[in-house]
Amino acid sequence: MAQSAVDGNSEKFATHVNCEFCDTKKEVKWKCLDCGKIICNECKDKIHKKIRRGKYHEIVEIKEDKQLNFPETDLVNTKCQDHSEQLYSHFCKTCENLVCPSCIVKCNKGHELIEINEMYHSEINRLKKGQSILQNDIAKAATKMHEEKQKQISENSMYCKVNKDINTQENALINAVKEYAQICRMKLNKNHKEISKNIEENIDTISRNINQFEEKYNELEDSITTADVAAFFRSVGRIDRKMYVGKEKTKSTFNFSSNFIPGEISLSHFGEFESNENWFDYLTVDLNINKEYQTELCRVGYLFSCTDSLWIADNKYQILQKVKPEGNTLNILLAFKVNTPIYGIAVTASNNLILATGKSKLLQICGVTGKMTDSIYQYKGDPNISAKSRFKPVAIVTTPKDNVVLADVDTHTIHFLSNSGHLLTYFHTNDIGILYPYSLEFTSSGQLNIGCGRLPGSETKEAMIYKVTISGC
Repeated sequence: MAQSAVDGNSEKFATHVNCEFCDTKKEVKWKCLDCGKIICNECKDKIHKKIRRGKYHEIVEIKEDKQLNFPETDLVNTKCQDHSEQLYSHFCKTCENLVCPSCIVKCNKGHELIEINEMYHSEINRLKKGQSILQNDIAKAATKMHEEKQKQISENSMYCKVNKDINTQENALINAVKEYAQICRMKLNKNHKEISKNIEENIDTISRNINQFEEKYNELEDSITTADVAAFFRSVGRIDRKMYVGKEKTKSTFNFSSNFIPGEISLSHFGEFESNENWFDYLTVDLNINKEYQTELCRVGYLFSCTDSLWIADNKYQILQKVKPEGNTLNILLAFKVNTPIYGIAVTASNNLILATGKSKLLQICGVTGKMTDSIYQYKGDPNISAKSRFKPVAIVTTPKDNVVLADVDTHTIHFLSNSGHLLTYFHTNDIGILYPYSLEFTSSGQLNIGCGRLPGSETKEAMIYKVTISGC
């Protein structure tokens, strides 16, 4: 947004400063307080707004030159510190010092000299490029900071929710166990009361039977011991009819109350953690270039590693080569002309083949049946990356953790998917100078080879291969 500064002698200031975008002597009327650029009217509207986040910068109109305080640099009237009668005339790139004619004669013969003005502007441009890189880094860091803070908010919210869910489940299970234990006790008490009652009734019945048996026994004993024969035979007749005494029957009872068998206690009854795919956003991946090799192909479209060599393919011209890296060069061992393009093949932990066909749907060849089907990897790319360019995966490999790595050539991006087909993260390879990643391959030592395409419009055969160290996946 443009703002007006305090009125002042802007015409005087404008005649001494050029626009820093078009570098012409057009009248400059604006300064960007964020990137420090002095801008003319035309560049303010046509160029500055198009730089990254430029529309959010604060631009002020130049009305008072003392506010902006741009020192003028005198490149021709600076005295030599060693020869005060001489002015600096050149910059010595060998010694990295300003030198005067006397310095050149005495100490700098044969050194690489350059005009002060040329060296000054070269260094100014280098520093400005550094500023631009740092400004971009600051913007990226600020974006990343915002993302991390959002993650922190989400994580804290998720923690509170999960902790509450655990407490709720804990209380629910405790209450449920108490309720069921009470039911078991009630059932035990009921059974115990019924059995105890039956036992007590049986004891009373048996006691009465014993009394009757004893009475009959004593009657028999009297008959046996009597000395009166006539009385004996009178009683014997009665005894024949009443020899046995009827007894009351007892009730059937269990020996004990029902036995209690403790059930198996499993943690799964309480609950378990379910994988949260959003947690994959915390994955951090970093790549560092170890070696680079130049091929004789237009584009390295496919990579496959052997023990000490590589198979590489150019899909456009359908050329397949077996090459051996030796030092910083590649020696061609075998070369073939094939009749089909090869975009990418990867082997999963289950020995299935995953094929990259240049489309969002990846194909799978079963390692057991050999049947080709659509795989679970139906990934259409991240909408933030693929908004302006259709997602086109042209290379695929699997990591030691059984994750899947895809290369999207048009956006200079490598995508990392979990073994369930979900996006873990992505890495912009152009951030480290790797353009048009076209093929991927892991070495036996765990490093990643990235084969690249040439620049658009280029006719030279100079496609690059990068060997990088990858971590985090």
